Amino acid sequence: NLNKIKTDDKNYDTILEKDASEELKRRRDSFNQEMKNTVDGLKLKEIQEKFNEQVKLLQNLETKVSTLNVHEGNATEAVKKENTAVDAIQAAMEGIEKDVEYINYSYDELLKKGQKIENQRYTSIRENLTNKIANDSSAINKIKKKAQEYLAYIKNNYNSIYNDTGTLNEYFDTKRLSNHDLTNVQEATRLHIEMSAAVEASEEIIADMKNEFITNTEADISALQNSADRLKSLYSNLKRKQISINQIYKKINLIKLQEIKTSANKYMDIAKLFNNVLEAQHKELAQDRSKILQAKENSINMQQLLESHIDKLRALITNIDKELIELTNGKIKASNRRISQISPMGQGKLFSTPEGQAYNNLHNTGYNHYGSGNHSRGRNENGNVRFAAGIVVGFGVCSFFASALFKGKGENETY
Repeated sequence: NLNKIKTDDKNYDTILEKDASEELKRRRDSFNQEMKNTVDGLKLKEIQEKFNEQVKLLQNLETKVSTLNVHEGNATEAVKKENTAVDAIQAAMEGIEKDVEYINYSYDELLKKGQKIENQRYTSIRENLTNKIANDSSAINKIKKKAQEYLAYIKNNYNSIYNDTGTLNEYFDTKRLSNHDLTNVQEATRLHIEMSAAVEASEEIIADMKNEFITNTEADISALQNSADRLKSLYSNLKRKQISINQIYKKINLIKLQEIKTSANKYMDIAKLFNNVLEAQHKELAQDRSKILQAKENSINMQQLLESHIDKLRALITNIDKELIELTNGKIKASNRRISQISPMGQGKLFSTPEGQAYNNLHNTGYNHYGSGNHSRGRNENGNVRFAAGIVVGFGVCSFFASALFKGKGENETY
């Protein structure tokens, strides 16, 4: 049984923590030294030789006893002699037996210590593995969650850019924006499936390790050692799975970074499209603004031109009014003087007077000027004056002519 006790814990350095490993090594070294001191090969060989010697003496004694002749005279003495030899052999065998008992006792004590050390070693392995698989399980779950988030980001980002690209192409009625590449989504999905399988396998390994744990401190040394070996193998498999999961996670993370880069390039294309559209709109707005400013300038010029013409018309009208007033006042006075001189019989001579001639001249001059004047601009100011004056004179002449007629008629009626 002592041979079953391991004297080296180096095979479990990957499982045991440094402090626990050093403590077990110290106890193991002490046990090995004690076992070396207790189990002395030379002493065992000496006991074995003594035992073999006594067995040989006993066999010789048995041969002598069988050849004794009880009828011989010295038979009694011979028997006594052989009995003495038997007593010596028995005493020697008892001494050997005591030596063996001591050795067995020492072995039992060593075995108990070895059992205790083995239990301590297994307990340390179990406790360390319990902590390790708890930490590893937490790390695996975090990686799994992160990988799911990365995959969701890649898918959502693809859908967002795909929709934005389609919307912009439809809005601008163009195909200048190419569709977003689906490769990252496909590769990330494949890797996520591979990771899910690795995570599931690692969870099964952890479950097997928990089922493998022995909590019975009185278990046989061989059972503890076999369990420790299986746990070591399972933990090695778990670490390989964890390494595989980490590698897959790094690949998914790399794809996420590639997706970010691809998205940035795509949004640069979108920004360029918007810049082109904005530049075109800015150009159109600038042209419209230029037209508006030109129209405003034309309007101002037109307004200034109209104001200038209005000022001229106002001046013209003012002059015409003055001339008409002066002309009318003069003609009215002259007409009033003539009215009294005109008799019904002299009405036919009205237009032979200077006023009548003046009226005829003004009338003819005004109409002739309008008829033969500049058609592009109409009558000039002098023509207008003459025309207006002619009209006023005409009306004045007609007025006093009518008055004269009525007056003459009244006089005839008096007669």
